[in-house]
Amino acid sequence: MVSSTAAYAGAAAVPPTCDVNFWDVLRARAWEEANREITQNQNLIAKPDSVLSYICFDNYMDHLARYSENGGPEDPDGTGGIFYDLYVLIRQIPGLLDPALTDGLDMNSVLEILILDSLEDGVSVLSIADAGGPEAAICGRDHYIDANFDHTMLGGRSGLSGALSDSISDSNYTCNRMRQVWDAAKCYNFQTRSHDAFFIFDQYRATEAADNDYRQLPVECTDLDTDFADVACNFIIHGFPSLPIPPGWPWGGGVPTEWATAFPAANPAPGAAGGADSSLSFWNLLDPAACGALVPVRTGLIVNRPGVGTYTDAVCPAPGCWYQQGGSVAAAGTCNP
Repeated sequence: MVSSTAAYAGAAAVPPTCDVNFWDVLRARAWEEANREITQNQNLIAKPDSVLSYICFDNYMDHLARYSENGGPEDPDGTGGIFYDLYVLIRQIPGLLDPALTDGLDMNSVLEILILDSLEDGVSVLSIADAGGPEAAICGRDHYIDANFDHTMLGGRSGLSGALSDSISDSNYTCNRMRQVWDAAKCYNFQTRSHDAFFIFDQYRATEAADNDYRQLPVECTDLDTDFADVACNFIIHGFPSLPIPPGWPWGGGVPTEWATAFPAANPAPGAAGGADSSLSFWNLLDPAACGALVPVRTGLIVNRPGVGTYTDAVCPAPGCWYQQGGSVAAAGTCNP
């Protein structure tokens, strides 16, 4: 019976079978494979559109405004008319005095200020003296639709606009946008843009080195280090970075990129750490001019041929070279092209 201590000692004596360098190569290659798949998926699977755009949410607001106004004291029969128009005109006078009220105090303006102004730009004017005014002047208002869906429908792959109106009017609800999107989607070809193709790893590395990315469809990521306005916006929102200053701040230069690090790690040169063993080639022996420098390899046979004589048999190891026997058993013979 072998004790557990003896068994452990025997196991510990077994040399390691994992090549750490080769493991690093596999890990870098796995990173390349995963990131290429992620990039391809993000290219071919379009970014979801806004549900508010699909259902024509601005038309819902138009219908709500009309429903709220009709049947009220100013329009009891819901038919409008000169008195109703005069009533609306009087309520719109405050809008001429305070631009923040847009059109005034009617239901249209109330819905614009309470709801629509957070979705689309151009509804109201924010003074630089208002709360958040300085930040909005540099960074923008960050309206929901503009900030997250500032592209056409189907994630930017169609010509259908998904923008909402910047004003509300009294009207009935009508919307056929989902039918339009469906018509565009079912007739759309799967691969239509140059960045949809399948690329090799070196192309990803070269594209990143040129400060580009194969993902060209809208993702609504804010880049805060491309120009002076973005740097100013970054400073207003996040403040000055703590010391020490990050390398390359605020333009982000000098930091190694992901593909520039992974590609050479996944493709080491032959003979380098983790790479394949250096191969030995004999291409020089394929040159017929090299036949004369070869030493024939004897086979161990002595040949006796009538009319030719007795000589030692041999072969030439290079393709294209043939053995010319010597004049005797002792003669080495030669290799000829």
